[in-house]
Order: sequence, then C-alpha cells, then structure tokens
Amino acid sequence: MHPDQIRQKAIEEIRQTDLEFSARAFEVGIPRAFLEYAAEEVILVRNEKAIRGKHEMEAYFKARNLPGAQLTWVPEKIDAALSGEMGYSLGTYVFSMTDSTGEVQKAEGVYRTFWKKQKDGAWKFVLD
Repeated sequence: MHPDQIRQKAIEEIRQTDLEFSARAFEVGIPRAFLEYAAEEVILVRNEKAIRGKHEMEAYFKARNLPGAQLTWVPEKIDAALSGEMGYSLGTYVFSMTDSTGEVQKAEGVYRTFWKKQKDGAWKFVLD
C-alpha cells in the first residue's frame, strides 16, 4: 500500500474512533469512556496539570465526581503520519452539568487529541 493510502486509511480510522468515543462518553459517562479509549501511557492535560497513565486518570475522575455530566464532541480536522501509526483529531466540544442549584452549566471549546495505533490495530488516545 502506498504511504498516502496508509495515511488516508489512518485518518478514516481515527475519525471513526473519535466519533465512537464521543458517542460512548454520552452513553456510559465520561470517566468510563475515557478509560476505555485511553492508551496505558496516556497523558491527560487538565488545568495546566499533566495526569499520567490510566491509574492517575481514573483517580482524577473519581475525585471530580461528575454525576450527570455530559460531554460530546465533533472532530473537524484529522491528520495522520504517512506510516499510519500516529495521528490527531481537532474539533469542538460541549460539556454540560447540572449545578447544586439545579441550573445547567455549559462550557464549549476546542479539543486536541493525539492517537496511536496499538499492536492489535485499535486506536487509543495518548494525549488529550
């Protein structure tokens, strides 16, 4: 397969994985979906802090206690290396949560996720 074809295939796989990840976060909740789609060596950057590895990420989500929080996103730009082993997705997200007064708080922004193809062919995110 030509490198451009390998790259295009990776782009489509990343797009599909990113969309499935967003749907899964809506379906089963943010913490569970993030743990399912994260690589073991994941780095999650939140509030200028690097959370390293799935164990730290799980502890981070437990400490946040996000019952009822919803997160959805849509990829707008995806690219991949010619090797088809690494890539990124860039898009917009919407986070919403009901506060203690019963009012829905909403935040919107831009996300960047870096993906790495695993030995089994699955795409997992390594940086978010």
